[in-house]
Amino acid sequence: MIRISLKGFAKYFCTSSAATRRKILADYKFPQPEGLAQAQYYEHARRAIVTFHERDNDERWMADRITSLRGSAVETENSRIRQKWNNNALALQRYLAGFGGKQFDVLPNTRRGMVIGDVRIGVFPDLHVIERSREKYIKIEYSRNPVEMNYVNVISQVMYECLIQDGQDIDPKDVRFFMLADNSNHKGARLRPRLRNDIVATCETIEALWPRITPPNR
Repeated sequence: MIRISLKGFAKYFCTSSAATRRKILADYKFPQPEGLAQAQYYEHARRAIVTFHERDNDERWMADRITSLRGSAVETENSRIRQKWNNNALALQRYLAGFGGKQFDVLPNTRRGMVIGDVRIGVFPDLHVIERSREKYIKIEYSRNPVEMNYVNVISQVMYECLIQDGQDIDPKDVRFFMLADNSNHKGARLRPRLRNDIVATCETIEALWPRITPPNR
C-alpha cells in the first residue's frame, strides 16, 4: 500500500512539475528525519488551538502560548528552529484574530484514510468539533501565504469523501478549510465528478510511478 498524507497528495495534485512530483513521492517512499520534522512543523500551533477551545476560548492562555513561542525563538541559536517557533506564534496570532470567536465543543479526533487502488491518502482533521449542534471537521492551512483554490478544493473533496466512505453522516458544508493567511473560511461542496475523476487519475499515476521512484540524492 502506498501511503501519502492529504496535504502531500494535494501538493502533488496541484503541481505540474514532473521533478517536484517525483520529489514528493520520494519523500514518502524514503522518509527522512527532516521530512518527518516538516510534517510536524505546525504541531505546536495545532495543539494550542485545540487546547484553546477546550479551555472555552481562553485568550489569556493563548497569549501566553504565543509569548512562550516567541521567547523560545529568541533563545535558540538555530535559525531554522527560530523561524519555526516564530511561524507557529504567527499562526496562533492569525487564528486568534480570524477564528478566536468560534464557539467549539472539541470532540475526539481520528486518523482516517481514503483508499483508491493501491494508494491510501491519510486524512487527519486539525479540529473535530460541534458548532451550533452541528458536527464539523476542519483542516487548517497554517502557512504564511494563501494557497490556491485548487489545493483547497482537493483537500475538501478528499476529506468529505473519506468521511462518507467511513460511514459518517455529514453535510459537505460541515467540512471546512480555514486559511490563516487571509482568515478565509471555505465550506466543502458536494462531490464534484470531474474533480473526483482527476483525483482517481492522479492516484493511478502515483501507483504507476511508485516502482520507479528512487532514493533522493543526499
